[in-house]
Amino acid sequence: MTGTGATNTPQTIAVQLTVTPAPQPTISLSRTSLSFTATSGGANPANQAVSISNSGGGTLNWTASVVPGASWLGVVPGSGTDAGTLTVSANITGLAPNTYNGSIQVTGTGATNTPQTIPVQLIVTPAPTPPPPTISDLISLVSGLPDGGVRLFLLARLHNIQALIDRGSTRAACSNLDAFVKDVQLLGKIGRIDPATAEELIHAARAIQASLGCR
Repeated sequence: MTGTGATNTPQTIAVQLTVTPAPQPTISLSRTSLSFTATSGGANPANQAVSISNSGGGTLNWTASVVPGASWLGVVPGSGTDAGTLTVSANITGLAPNTYNGSIQVTGTGATNTPQTIPVQLIVTPAPTPPPPTISDLISLVSGLPDGGVRLFLLARLHNIQALIDRGSTRAACSNLDAFVKDVQLLGKIGRIDPATAEELIHAARAIQASLGCR
């Protein structure tokens, strides 16, 4: 700035211009890890949710995907803007009892902390062992036999075995179960009991003997 005849001409005015970076988004997740538990052969575990939000500036355009190597793991939706909710699922079909690990990756275009990884663990426990059959189970099977004479004969033997077990006479019960098996085998051979039914009765009797500790 100048002034004609001025004693202090010219004068200079300093001007500063500061250009700040555009605000950047930041990925914020409600969960930093996930864990599922299921029983082998049972239902899939319940889905779990993870909330996504932008704790920074600007707009957060994000994508979510399963890191390769965990085919049992799923996540939807695959993309979104700013706030959203991920639904994470685990499918145990075909998985043996074991511990499985996978992860979900969330990326945000221009985000200060992209990508973010959510570790996911799936524990598949063995199916519970069914209880061994009982004499009552055998009685129920025999009660359905169509041959009345065979039915009454085998029921009498089974009730006697149950009485021996109730008295604590395990050795005698084991011996009588052996006799029951031989009877069923013979009745199956001569056609008095259907072969499939005879096999089912024998298998149940052997399982009862195992549970009693028979030798």
